[in-house]
Amino acid sequence: MRRQAFTLIELLVVVSIIALLIAILLPALSRTRYSAQIAQCLSDKHQWGVAIHSHAIDHNGELPSFDITGASGRNPWDVSPDFTDAMIDYGLNDPALWFCPPDTAAIYHTQAYGPRIGAPDVMNDLDDMKRYFERDAAHYHILPLCYWVPRRISGITIPTIDGTTAHPDGWATSLEDPRGNERPILTDTVAVSGSSGYTDPHHRSTVQGAATPWEDAFGGHRYQDDYVDSMTKLYLDGHAELSAGSELEVRHGQPLTPQGNWKAFY
Repeated sequence: MRRQAFTLIELLVVVSIIALLIAILLPALSRTRYSAQIAQCLSDKHQWGVAIHSHAIDHNGELPSFDITGASGRNPWDVSPDFTDAMIDYGLNDPALWFCPPDTAAIYHTQAYGPRIGAPDVMNDLDDMKRYFERDAAHYHILPLCYWVPRRISGITIPTIDGTTAHPDGWATSLEDPRGNERPILTDTVAVSGSSGYTDPHHRSTVQGAATPWEDAFGGHRYQDDYVDSMTKLYLDGHAELSAGSELEVRHGQPLTPQGNWKAFY
């Protein structure tokens, strides 16, 4: 007996069902991938904790702190090239460990900026990564992370604050420093321009009468490029944890000068 072919209506019904299933499953798969990226970011921070501890043990318990030469480089993501080299020597020898996977801003920036300085949009090796870090000045590196252990530049200690802060006594400097378990030593970068006047990363602020949306900030974990959803923080005891975007506060803000003109959150 001759088999009857599908009718056009039946084919359309099948196609519609498949399209509906895809529409239902894709958001779930996207969210699962995002959650896996956050888990990878937490794991990478544990690796950072091992490297920082190992370096400190070999240096009388003092946390890695390398002075920056020159006058610029005053944000918590600015470090001496010697710091980068030291962390590589202590195990952070994969460029992937330096970039948080759900930090889309950092990924986009490498794609846009890297080729202009001879570093490809994908960090194939450590030399590419270091060329990207020194993109603005050879005397310091701009990390896609915030390192909160104090260091010196031009006679001052950074990270520093202008105005008030939740941590007027600063951050940890050694393995025995209790501040290291009260506040992080390393975080993902979440920041806005220092001229914005932000105090709360989830609310709009006003600068000279104009609304300045939080979307102007960069960094952090963002699901489908929305507002900052969360960020990762590493503490001195080695544990890493997430903070929701709604919990973030300004922890570092520089005077409005050509150097350090940013506000950093955690």
